Amino acid sequence: MKSDSGMKPESGMKSESRSRTGGMAAGGEHVKAVQQALKDKGHDPGEVDGKMGPKTQAAL
Repeated sequence: MKSDSGMKPESGMKSESRSRTGGMAAGGEHVKAVQQALKDKGHDPGEVDGKMGPKTQAAL
């Protein structure tokens, strides 16, 4: 798949960025850490369960 610029969408993204965003989308310990940090700052990400759900996204 190519964009109007002729670049493949993934070609402009560094592998480190893909790894980080992939980790967040997949869930797990990184998401739990973010959820806990949000709670600690007074936000409501919902249950600290490691899932990137709508409450976590809204709290971000």
